[in-house]
Amino acid sequence: MVNQSLAATNRRDRAKKFPRSLRSSTAAERPLLAYFNFRAIIARFAAIFDFGSLAIERRAARALQSAGRRLISPVPMSSTVPTPDVLDLAKRRWNCARRGRSGFTLVELLSAVAIIGVLMSLLLAAVQASRDSARRTSCAQRLHNQSLALAEFQAAHQYFPPGRAYSPAREYSWCVELLPHLDQAALYSRLDRSRPWSDAANWEAAQTALHIFRCPAAIRKFPGKTDYGGIMGSTYTVSPGFDFENGVMIETGKWRNNFLTPAEIVDGLSQTIALAECVDRDQDAGGLWVSGYNAFSHDNGTINGQVTDDICSRHPGGAFVAFADGRVKFLSQHTAPEIVGGLCTRNGGERVNDY
Repeated sequence: MVNQSLAATNRRDRAKKFPRSLRSSTAAERPLLAYFNFRAIIARFAAIFDFGSLAIERRAARALQSAGRRLISPVPMSSTVPTPDVLDLAKRRWNCARRGRSGFTLVELLSAVAIIGVLMSLLLAAVQASRDSARRTSCAQRLHNQSLALAEFQAAHQYFPPGRAYSPAREYSWCVELLPHLDQAALYSRLDRSRPWSDAANWEAAQTALHIFRCPAAIRKFPGKTDYGGIMGSTYTVSPGFDFENGVMIETGKWRNNFLTPAEIVDGLSQTIALAECVDRDQDAGGLWVSGYNAFSHDNGTINGQVTDDICSRHPGGAFVAFADGRVKFLSQHTAPEIVGGLCTRNGGERVNDY
């Protein structure tokens, strides 16, 4: 009984070690599959022990061929003889088991295409996000340089430059006054302030492209373009002592002749916007840095709204503004209109902390 149990156990172990393809094959396939499995075993041993001799390999190949003939030829011509179809099937099964598949199925191909598509969409989204981030950083830096030039002008003259210097024949913007503080003293000297900026003598200088006045996210391009404007105030919030130029970059020469001093900003320099984005305006609507119309009153209340002569940008989610103390901040387009209007005025008495 013990010997029979041991014999049964040995048979099960041999069945587990025997190739599954041979165990699952038909009676007609077994001789040929045994031959191919025998060849595979010999090849594996040769690779492991590295027989290396060409003569030994040739003798082993001839022995395999003769062994295969002995396995197949003695079988009588009966129903168990492998047919050509069975031989071809056995060869293909052995080749697949030995070398693996050489092509892709339709499911594998479609899966690969879908994975590549998902990866490409993620990659493009990441690239677009990095580009938007780079544009925002560059825009903030340019507006910050303008606010520093504004602070230098105020420190040198003890007043802020007019947002629009008005006279019956000429109107220059605050950008012209900041040119010497932006390393553009040569360009400033080319402008004849006794003549309009649109005069033929000033036209070439007025068409100069200055990158510091251009937002990288803007779409439109033309000579002398600017995407930043001075804030003259806001009519959105009405308070005692209200006037239509209740901001920092006000107009002088028409209703008011004296310049604005820091003491008049009663709301505080850190609570009053002096400069802001206003991108892609027309040339005759303040789109030129030299034009006096490059100062506006933010009357719509919202940011990135439908009105293009208010604070607006091409950045997703909001726009950059510069305060009178030189600080630059990105205001969300979801900021309440009352808060934006209060930040644009210098004397409304608003105390805005949450924005």
